[in-house]
Amino acid sequence: MPAAREVPPPSVESAATIGPYHVLQPLAESGGEKWFLAYDLKLLRRVWIRVAPPGSQPVPLQLRNLGRAGRLRWLTGKRSPQENWDAFEALGGRAFLELTGTPQPWSEVRFWLHDLATEIIAAERDGTLPELALDRVWITADGRVKLLDFPAPGLASRIYASVQPANSFLSAMAASALSGNPDDSARAAGDVAVPLPLHARAFLEGLPQMARADAVTTGLKPLLSRPAAVSRLRRAALVAGCIIFPVVACGAMLGGLRFLQELNRKNPGLMDLSMLLRMRTSASF
Repeated sequence: MPAAREVPPPSVESAATIGPYHVLQPLAESGGEKWFLAYDLKLLRRVWIRVAPPGSQPVPLQLRNLGRAGRLRWLTGKRSPQENWDAFEALGGRAFLELTGTPQPWSEVRFWLHDLATEIIAAERDGTLPELALDRVWITADGRVKLLDFPAPGLASRIYASVQPANSFLSAMAASALSGNPDDSARAAGDVAVPLPLHARAFLEGLPQMARADAVTTGLKPLLSRPAAVSRLRRAALVAGCIIFPVVACGAMLGGLRFLQELNRKNPGLMDLSMLLRMRTSASF
């Protein structure tokens, strides 16, 4: 889907330019690279610009041709003694690590895991799989995931190590998202102490044992349409279902005792007669 056109920001025409793009603001600087948010006056859209050090290699052809929903699209670039830059689509939404300051609901995390696992499968097939690190995950404005080939522009300078294999990376992401703490990435996702449906807990506990990403998508697919949370009403119904049988049984027993007591009060010798008949019947055998 083409990027939505937008009204040019004020005074964009007078801003400094990189190639055909007008710079709006700097985003980050790390390892000799500089990132800028810029604007394309021809196509009326925002772009990310990465300015690389002189002598940097161009983006590989495989990455330039990527057009999947799960990856960032390269637009154009230039390599010369004077200019070394690449333009990428500017993403809406936020970097994954910017969201992990607060716990994220399973209703969202399950779709993030499915998107990531789907992209990992495709990237393994065509040889474009980047390093799998939490700072390379981006959550778009519509709640989808993109896997970046570099740390997300604008993040703090802390570097997150690559997590391999894919199932360990997905488990680390789930643990960080559900707990609201990126430092929980070292924990197993199934050990995170947050309320979860039983089917979600079972999936997360088994996630580290899923050897391939396609096993993750297979396990996740039926969970995408199941209830993502246990409501208070449902919890109350489950508790009521557990205690209703003992209550009914006790009520029936008390009712029976009261019936017998009332019957014996109206017929004082009836209980004695019943006992004698039972004794006689037993003796006859």
